[in-house]
Amino acid sequence: MLITIGGQRYSGVFTAAENESGKKVMSFTAVGNNNQTIWGAKNTAFAGSERSSTADYTDKNAELVMNKDSVGEPSASLKLSGTDLLSGVPYYITNVNSGLAIDLPNGKLANGTNIQQWEVNKLWAQQWKLISVDDEWCRIVSAGDEAKCIAVAEDSAADAVNVELQTYTGAANQLFKIIKSGTSYGIVSKCSDGKGALDVFEWSKENGGNINQYAYHEYECQLWNITPVHPAIPHGEYTIRNVNSGLYIGMNEYGGLIQTAKPQKWIVCGNAESDRWIGIDTHGITPFIPVNVAVVDNSSENGADIAYMTIDKEGSDLFKIICNKDGSYSILTNASDYKSCFDVYEMSKEPGANICQWEFWGGDGQKFVIEPVNSDSDLGDVNADGEVNIADIVELQNYLLGKTNYLIDWKLADMNKDGKLNGYDDILLRRLIFNK
Repeated sequence: MLITIGGQRYSGVFTAAENESGKKVMSFTAVGNNNQTIWGAKNTAFAGSERSSTADYTDKNAELVMNKDSVGEPSASLKLSGTDLLSGVPYYITNVNSGLAIDLPNGKLANGTNIQQWEVNKLWAQQWKLISVDDEWCRIVSAGDEAKCIAVAEDSAADAVNVELQTYTGAANQLFKIIKSGTSYGIVSKCSDGKGALDVFEWSKENGGNINQYAYHEYECQLWNITPVHPAIPHGEYTIRNVNSGLYIGMNEYGGLIQTAKPQKWIVCGNAESDRWIGIDTHGITPFIPVNVAVVDNSSENGADIAYMTIDKEGSDLFKIICNKDGSYSILTNASDYKSCFDVYEMSKEPGANICQWEFWGGDGQKFVIEPVNSDSDLGDVNADGEVNIADIVELQNYLLGKTNYLIDWKLADMNKDGKLNGYDDILLRRLIFNK
């Protein structure tokens, strides 16, 4: 819940609980960043039912990826600057003083576009991804073009320097640290060595109020509420990272799902007609072998294995991806009638730990950050081992000569992107490897 009293915002929860007479009633409790709390309770008995633990927060009017060609380097760290905020998740960023959101005027994406505040409208021009570049600093990129980021206009620690949109290069004036302050956050710049913060000029509460850099004092005009957008996931290529361990979904040599330290690319295929997803494939759908991620034997039991396999039972490869309150996702299985989900066994934080099916209860071992992958980032890595070398030439050559009819992802070998594999792709791959 969120309530504003006399300009002061309080955030908290609604809950059904017993009052002093032992009667179950609807109540709320909330806290403001002024360290004061408020609460209230109804007199009438609670007659409703508890919300399902599998509540889906997905906003189908928003999409995780709007411009796949602009996707940059993925998150370095799972969480931002040591806070509980998840890297790679799209957020709305609203000012504590004004209640207005960081906004691109009229959705302009040109370099030098001024960053302003505007009333919350939940359009893409107010959606920002905070992506860690290391354990301390992050870039803040626009949902409309992830190659464009919020930046201090000059590489300076000075007060009143303007804040604008720039093409991301990794410069210090484009990197920020998130600092928790009560229930809100300060956002300080690397070019100021963490001393200057995003600040609404002259404490403005008006639409169009300018955002600049000013020495950080935790003033309310320098504090921000950062809340997830909860976008839907379009068809595309992604990494899937566990919130508890920070490790990625990968495969063992037998096709079973495990945790891996190295990111593994997956293709998520969505069905626009319903909430069901037609599969989660590693590396792409091959033209010869119909394999998908599926629940083994289409079992509904806790602990049932999930593997990359030839589909032998209808529905075993159907999933529904729901968005959790914190902006992470959980993957529910059709085999369990969507009552169970992908689960890291025993909340392990070790590489190689098994990922199986388990009844959904909302723990971090069942939550994942799903980040898009630039499809060109591993072009030429035919055997998908993370390197482009002579082994990839051999793999492609064996395929073209008919010695094998299977590639992990044939698109990685389509060097000229014409939708087919032939000797020309082999030539281009050799030129790439031998720097010709």
